[in-house]
Amino acid sequence: MKIRLSIIILSLIGLSACGPTTDVILLDETPREKTMLIDVYTNYGAIIRKYKEIATISVSDEGWDRKESQLIEKLKTKAREMGANAIVLQGVTETDTGSVPVGGVWFKINERIVRAIAIVYTD
Repeated sequence: MKIRLSIIILSLIGLSACGPTTDVILLDETPREKTMLIDVYTNYGAIIRKYKEIATISVSDEGWDRKESQLIEKLKTKAREMGANAIVLQGVTETDTGSVPVGGVWFKINERIVRAIAIVYTD
């Protein structure tokens, strides 16, 4: 019984640690204060202000089937931390990362990655 309980507890701890992962490539090293609001664009043509690209950001659900909206919120959070004013969504990629057996049934795992460019307004 103690072994089962230990396995359940370890599994829950592992699941709670499995959040989306974020990768950032800085295009500008200028330190900026955290911003509160982030505009979200789906294309560059919609931006009516002058801007500068400061980073590329990608967020992966690592196969945990997170909704695209959850991943975009993570992008926005990271962009705010960097001092960005907006993000320009670059698209969503889904890749087959393998399968896992659960109770004799194999479940396919798809990793979802959302990418964006963080920008600051220069006007």
